[in-house]
Order: sequence, then structure tokens, then C-alpha cells
Amino acid sequence: MIMTIKSINVLFGIFAILALVFGSATQVEAETLKCKSELLDEKIREEQPFDYTYSVGVNLREGMAICENGETAEVKSFNLWNVDYPTEVFLSGITVYTFKDYSRIITKANFHYIRDPKGESEWIWEGTGEIIKGVKGFKGIKGSVSFKGKMDRSDKKVITDITLTYTLPPK
Repeated sequence: MIMTIKSINVLFGIFAILALVFGSATQVEAETLKCKSELLDEKIREEQPFDYTYSVGVNLREGMAICENGETAEVKSFNLWNVDYPTEVFLSGITVYTFKDYSRIITKANFHYIRDPKGESEWIWEGTGEIIKGVKGFKGIKGSVSFKGKMDRSDKKVITDITLTYTLPPK
């Protein structure tokens, strides 16, 4: 079979379209950012006790996070919690990480606190959540967050290991 110039042009056109479609699709891999935050005593606290063992409340904690890649971020954590004293606390929170260039990552998460069975800290906890918004360098971010932490007995300092797993849109 002899190909005509017209059929060669059609074939070339199909290959060109396929190359554009599949060549421009970039594979986006998830990135991981691990940080350790230290939040100080509560800036705002409002609590409503219902009896000696149960209460609900809100608080705001502020502090800093230092990440494994050397970046630092100011941290503000806005929380709503309920306490079934002395055994456990359930907390839902929005946390804002503001980096030096004012890029921000905003997360929403749930935590479960228990008394430290080893007695080394007052409370220990774990939690998971999602990244709900990014600002500036993190605009369009999507992903998840996980936490593991403790509250010191003496100064009520909150120390948390944070893992952010995310993707950013192609530039």
C-alpha cells in the first residue's frame, strides 16, 4: 500500500496531538514535610464545666515549628475540646502555619488525648486531618496531616511531631 501525502499528514497530525496530550501531563508526586512544634500556654481559654468530670471549651495556642528541611513557621492552633476527666480529651482544631515569606498552610484535624501511662508527660495524643488551604507558595495545596505529641507537666508546653503529606499544582 502506498501512502499518499494526505494520509502521511493525517498520521503526523495524530502523533502530534498524542505527543501534546501525553507529553504535557506531568506526574505530580506527593511531598512530605516533617516538623516539630512547641506551643506555649494558652493565649485564650474558655471552659464550661458540667460536673467534676466533664467539660467543654475552646483555646488558642501559639508557638513555633522547626522543620527537618530547616524552615521555620509561626503556629497558631484554634481548638474546640471536650474533656472526660481524668481519662481522655477529644479535640478538633484548625492550625495555621505561617512561614517566613508569609506562605501559609492551614490544617483541620481531630485529636485524641489520653493520660500518659508512663507518667513522663501529663497528656499524650495522636491525630490526623487534612490540609484545607494554602496561601502564597502553598496556593492550591492538597494533602493530609498527622500528629503525635505530649504536654509537659511543669510548664504546660505542648510539643508535637507533625507530618504534612501534600501535592502542589504544577507551576
